[in-house]
Amino acid sequence: MELYKAEENTDGTLSKGADGKLEKGALLKVFVMGKGRGWGESAPAGMHNGDWVYSAYLADGKPLSDSPVTCRGCHLPMGEAQDFVHRYDEYVQSRKS
Repeated sequence: MELYKAEENTDGTLSKGADGKLEKGALLKVFVMGKGRGWGESAPAGMHNGDWVYSAYLADGKPLSDSPVTCRGCHLPMGEAQDFVHRYDEYVQSRKS
């Protein structure tokens, strides 16, 4: 998942396109998650959530140091019913409309 800064106008307000949505500015961060057999075994105690691993990077490619624990903490409560993917069903449904 890529995270972009919202484009700003010269007066500091956020720039919107003709559709009324914010315009994309510079890339800020990239979040990555992957799943593979045995990948999650190195998770910290209490943070194991299947075979998922997480990472996050700044736009220049440097890693965000706390990202794996932060990512796991957010995805962990989702439980096996959603295979640790945060609001996956809502995301898919929103893409259909």
